[in-house]
Amino acid sequence: MTKTVIILSIILTICPFILLPLFYQHIPEQIPAFVDIKRNPTLMMNKNAFSIFRLPLMGTVTQIICFTMFSVKLEYEREKNKFLWLLVSIMAGLKMSLTSMEVLIYDNTELLNIFRTIILISVCIAVVGIIFYGYTLYKKYNKQLIQYFSKVSKLQKTLLFLSLIGYVLLTLFPLIS
Repeated sequence: MTKTVIILSIILTICPFILLPLFYQHIPEQIPAFVDIKRNPTLMMNKNAFSIFRLPLMGTVTQIICFTMFSVKLEYEREKNKFLWLLVSIMAGLKMSLTSMEVLIYDNTELLNIFRTIILISVCIAVVGIIFYGYTLYKKYNKQLIQYFSKVSKLQKTLLFLSLIGYVLLTLFPLIS
């Protein structure tokens, strides 16, 4: 089952990189960079390679973080840690893939609402899973996050740091450009 979930996460993450170029001509000239709580655009970007692939790139960075944390060698609760990060990986893959594809259906309100409902459900499942499994890991490590992160190797810490920097830059770029 673990391999299946990993493969599904990778497929979900790669999908926008394949589909968005195929349907490039159907993407509107203005793409929402940010939306408010009601999903109304608050900042628009011109259609270009960066604006189209910004969310898929953020999804890729999220997967790097998930698979890095999945590979942490814990003494206790190894399976719970793996399950936690697989859950986050599959839900993030689904959410980022669907959100990336919204630009193709932005003018179709019914389909857009279906996409957004699926996205909301996947985010809720991910949040509940993170809270539940995160809390059990937190309890097991005697409420000492430092002990949990001490199991993360230097290479993993470097990868996490670079991934977080990349994610923040991809998030903030529309605001500074």
